[in-house]
Amino acid sequence: MAVFKFDRNAFGEREKEIVSHGAMRAVTFRYSTGTPAIRIENERGYFIVLPFWGHQIWRASFDGIDLGMITEIQEPKEAPEFVESYGCFMMHSGLCGVGGPGPEDNHKVHGDLPVAPFAEPAIVCGEDEGGRYMILRGTYDHYKTFSVHYTFTSSYKLYENGTIIHLSVHVENLRQKEMEYAYLCHINFRPFEGATLLSTAPCDEKHIRVHKAIPATMPEKEAKELKAYMDAIQKTPEVHTKVDRTKQIYDPEIVSTLFYKGDEEGYAHTMQYREDGYACYVKHPVEPLDHSLRWIARTCNEDAMGMVLPASSEHKGYSHAKREGQIRTIEAGGTLDFDISFGLLVPVEAEAMCKKIEKVLR
Repeated sequence: MAVFKFDRNAFGEREKEIVSHGAMRAVTFRYSTGTPAIRIENERGYFIVLPFWGHQIWRASFDGIDLGMITEIQEPKEAPEFVESYGCFMMHSGLCGVGGPGPEDNHKVHGDLPVAPFAEPAIVCGEDEGGRYMILRGTYDHYKTFSVHYTFTSSYKLYENGTIIHLSVHVENLRQKEMEYAYLCHINFRPFEGATLLSTAPCDEKHIRVHKAIPATMPEKEAKELKAYMDAIQKTPEVHTKVDRTKQIYDPEIVSTLFYKGDEEGYAHTMQYREDGYACYVKHPVEPLDHSLRWIARTCNEDAMGMVLPASSEHKGYSHAKREGQIRTIEAGGTLDFDISFGLLVPVEAEAMCKKIEKVLR
């Protein structure tokens, strides 16, 4: 195993290969906005990470299929709020709160992580039973006097012939006091018309909670139509599992909480199963991410299928999560570790996952 460390000096106006490993390579570059980025490539495709701005995955594409949401924002900029440059495939949310802050909260939308200044980027090259791989790692050090001090380390692993990104999260509570946290992994696939949403969250009204938030500025007719569709999803969740713009309303968005069953290892599985047999896929642990969300937004300018956003709490800010008993803790000097996998399944893999999901739901 070899480790390669680098800093902002590695990112110039032109692309530069900084590491190669078998058929894999890591390329640094800057967008025209000046934002540094690194592209990890293998035989099947690539993903692009913003190593200093939230450690976001900006784009991902495998087997010629672009996975990320459709957005007006084509190039990222290192803005103070993520909503000023929102177009990523994946971003971390938390840890002081997730979602929109309530009137009692003072955290940013989705907390400190989306635009956190990550540091210490490194690439790890190695080989294990899955073959050759590259890992791109970054760490954020969050400190507030008399309050909180933690480090959040994000690592993305891709195999030489793989189409799945394996995320590992490691949090260290550096204070000798119990630390509260909330976390959400905001994975933004694009919708594929005709696809079917499948998961190990039972498709019934007991395992979904539709958050019926209607914008106050929405015209009355449109508000009634959106409310009626939300009611239909809550009563009969099957109505939203076939991706069909002509019959569904997601403008500006619909957010639901899903309650998953785990497999024999405690993992939940979610697919957007395309008509050609390929599938967008997410695997996440039911614990500690037991309040996972489904976020779908299909407007005239955005098209996003957040089929599952693995989360430890709902999206209404710290105070709401605290009242609902959704805030979790890390013991004094303790750590938190979990992993999430996401990307593309080829037809034979997607077919096998369909059978696995059916087995979990029995």
